[in-house]
Amino acid sequence: MYQFECKEVLRVLGINNPLTTTRISTDYDVPVHYWENLAIYYGGNGYAIIRGKIPFEVVNTIYQKYPNNPYNIRIDGGCIDYKPREFVVDDRYKKECEEISHSKLELREEKAKYFKARKNMLRRNNENKYIEVYHIDTKEGLVIFILEMKDYLARKQGLKETEVQRFDELMTTINFEIIKKINPTISTYEWMEGDKNNKDLFFQTLQREKRRFLGKEFRKMLDEFDKTVNPFLNERIDLEAANNYLKKINISGFTYDDRMYQERKNRCYLQIANVRCFNDLTSYSTVSFDRDTTGFRYYLGYCFNKEYWHTVTHYFGNDGEIVLLHYFGNNCPEKVDLRYDLTDNVLINYNGNRGKITAVEKKYIYGELVKAIGLASSITIDNMKKKDNVKKLIKK
Repeated sequence: MYQFECKEVLRVLGINNPLTTTRISTDYDVPVHYWENLAIYYGGNGYAIIRGKIPFEVVNTIYQKYPNNPYNIRIDGGCIDYKPREFVVDDRYKKECEEISHSKLELREEKAKYFKARKNMLRRNNENKYIEVYHIDTKEGLVIFILEMKDYLARKQGLKETEVQRFDELMTTINFEIIKKINPTISTYEWMEGDKNNKDLFFQTLQREKRRFLGKEFRKMLDEFDKTVNPFLNERIDLEAANNYLKKINISGFTYDDRMYQERKNRCYLQIANVRCFNDLTSYSTVSFDRDTTGFRYYLGYCFNKEYWHTVTHYFGNDGEIVLLHYFGNNCPEKVDLRYDLTDNVLINYNGNRGKITAVEKKYIYGELVKAIGLASSITIDNMKKKDNVKKLIKK
């Protein structure tokens, strides 16, 4: 989870009362929100932190209700399979532990007292028990925690529990707000037109392509790849309503607009994934795109049968405009590591050797782009387009 996403979750769920800040790195402070006597803030390393007396009943409910911890809600900031019973405390137990720690006992006797205190604590009524820290790695997990907490509070008051059933509705709203603020409809050409440093180099490459063999056709295929990775740019398809396609894919991303030292507005990152489960990375195929100060990046990472990966990247950065193919992993039928520099029209292999690209090599990369478009489409367009309502591309 990114800080931008954490902020959106709390805003949509009505938790927006940062009373103080906390330092998460040497020079970076984040707001701390207080809700139901719990402190909630972004931890700086891809997770939100919940700190306070988190009711044991809530922790147990989440542990039992969401087997295998699909949303990475981690007790005490540890592993995803930590069991609530092993980390639960109550005030009496903490006080007894403090007294034991200040007593001058031999190690053996001290351990025995700790063991007895914990045994007695576990026998006591669960009502006053709690854990002290959650680390939550996903925005979905943060929503689950807050909704389960709200239903717990309603249950305590004898009220109807209605919050958890709103999960899909709220996730649609949150993801839609993320998409809207990222504004993925800005095209590559619009973005590079506003790039003071790299605009000339990028458009000079486009002009030279008109005189190169396969130049125009190769650029068309690159554009098709980009628009498949980012289907919000694809004018040939009508997208489903957000509340429909957001049930099939996972959206994640952020903007830089609210950060210090902002060099350019509308910088962003957006990722679309084919699953809504986050602890099975072996089957986690994704696409993503960036708009950054130095240019852009369109990326496909596709996992085949939990065995090997194909990654295809089209980007413009400090080293010019590049198409990168990297196929790797166990049982990968064809391991590839190639870099095509469109700016200089050269091919760079895994050893770093550079040479003018040949027609055969360019046709090979063209063919790999065609395959990559099909893979990317299985993540984006196949899940997001309106069924039986695809605009046909008419060749002129």
